Amino acid sequence: MKIPKEFPQFDDEKAIFIVTGKQTAVFHLAYKGNLIELAEFKIEYPSYPDKEGFSMNRGKGMTFGFGWVLEDKKQEKAKDFLRVLEDAGKDILKKHDASKIYLFSPKYVLADAKETIRKIAPNKVEVRTFSGNYTRTHPKKLLNELKERNKRRVEKNKVTVIKEEARKILEKTKNIRGS
Repeated sequence: MKIPKEFPQFDDEKAIFIVTGKQTAVFHLAYKGNLIELAEFKIEYPSYPDKEGFSMNRGKGMTFGFGWVLEDKKQEKAKDFLRVLEDAGKDILKKHDASKIYLFSPKYVLADAKETIRKIAPNKVEVRTFSGNYTRTHPKKLLNELKERNKRRVEKNKVTVIKEEARKILEKTKNIRGS
């Protein structure tokens, strides 16, 4: 897709956009005014509606239940997802020498996903994160999020010029508080 002119064009640098969910991830490459989808994966887990491993017995007027916990193995699923994310990320970073990675991920996955990306990304690659559910988001919205974040950064880092008289008053109050 051609990046509209109102968004960053990535003329001099390659950037990889990674959008993750709980079990899905999409990789995009932004370079020279284009945003290209590189890869996508989704991990499917079977669901078992029956109560496997659970039995109930009755005896002497009482009911006894035996069996295993019926909760699915969330930690194992998360580790599987992060392993696949790491493998796919390694392949993509090897093919495309990107200088920035933008990671869009839900809050409950963000820390683990960022740690995984940090493991595979060289130190020269800047990793910036965006917290939220972006799994079915159009790439233009991702670019808009980046544009807005950059605008807020510029506003935050803007230096205000003050008059010499105001500077002297501020320094005077600092000296009074410091002593």
